[in-house]
Amino acid sequence: MSGFTGKELVSQGHELTELVNRAKLELNSIKLLNAYLAKINPLKPSTEPVQFTVREFANLIGLPYKSINLKTLEKQLGALSRISMKCSTEKMPVFFTPAFQYVALVKADEKQTVVIQCSQTGSALFFNLANSGYIKYTLQNISRMKRESTYNLYTYLVRNNYKRVIKISIDDLRKILDCEDKYPEQRRFLDKIFTAAIEEINEKTDLNCSVTKTKDPNDARSVIGVEITVSKKSNALDEADDRGPFIDLNDAGEKLVRETAPDAFESSSESNMIDNGSNGEESWQELYRSIFDKCNFHLTLEERDLVIAKAQSSTSFTTTDLYDYLREIVLKANLKKNLPYPMRYMIKIIESEEEERKSNR
Repeated sequence: MSGFTGKELVSQGHELTELVNRAKLELNSIKLLNAYLAKINPLKPSTEPVQFTVREFANLIGLPYKSINLKTLEKQLGALSRISMKCSTEKMPVFFTPAFQYVALVKADEKQTVVIQCSQTGSALFFNLANSGYIKYTLQNISRMKRESTYNLYTYLVRNNYKRVIKISIDDLRKILDCEDKYPEQRRFLDKIFTAAIEEINEKTDLNCSVTKTKDPNDARSVIGVEITVSKKSNALDEADDRGPFIDLNDAGEKLVRETAPDAFESSSESNMIDNGSNGEESWQELYRSIFDKCNFHLTLEERDLVIAKAQSSTSFTTTDLYDYLREIVLKANLKKNLPYPMRYMIKIIESEEEERKSNR
């Protein structure tokens, strides 16, 4: 695929998101990384190099080609080499290895070309993400951003998109926006960093955000947190491009559950709580999803809904009993350390308990 349309799907694992935040990359370095992610198929591991011209990258981020300073671009590319993974072996309990084997700006066919190649070890950050957690969005959502803080907040909101209202304390908000040591005056921080990020998200991405400030009950002038109500725009950005053999990670996850627990999709009309248009039942669905916040591992929104659907189809619990039952499932899963397939494990628990109930009848 030559060039960028902006509609390419970016799938970014949570571990990579954390490493990017730790590396404190400049925004254009982040955009270069996202351009790489948009060019790979996350379901087909490969260490083959990805290439795109500087002109194609300039078009993507909305800058004239001649305005791109190649020396600055080289430094921004070089910053990707700071992304490294923590690894261990029997002989070396702790060591770090770079995510990328090769990051360069080269001249090919009379064109300045960006070449990025992940390392063999680093490929774990970019491929087969369904079991480790990931976020996804189309490339155009971040390609025209002007602030690192906007990118940090946008990816946080996408990661928590299963919540209708996202509550964040001021301390946590500073961490998310990488402003723990900047703008100590709260009003300047909220106005100059947070509000500016919200405005840019509303202007340039597929999300609509409205904000309510949470006041200190003992001091109405002091803000102790924010509540962000997030929704998809009705005229949301176009769907991702069809990349031939590319399969959406959500489709892959659904296929996995259909193979291991096919009746998870056969919810009765009483338990199908999202599609019946009842606000009360939608609130219950949101509460069910929030239970998985207590997991020692991350489940995507789709994975949460699949576990909930399986529990609904396997039991005749009332809404409150189902809430307690899902909490028990999460507690059982949390007893397992280094659980490779948490969604599958929880569905197996539900299946096992269903069989036990049938045998006791």
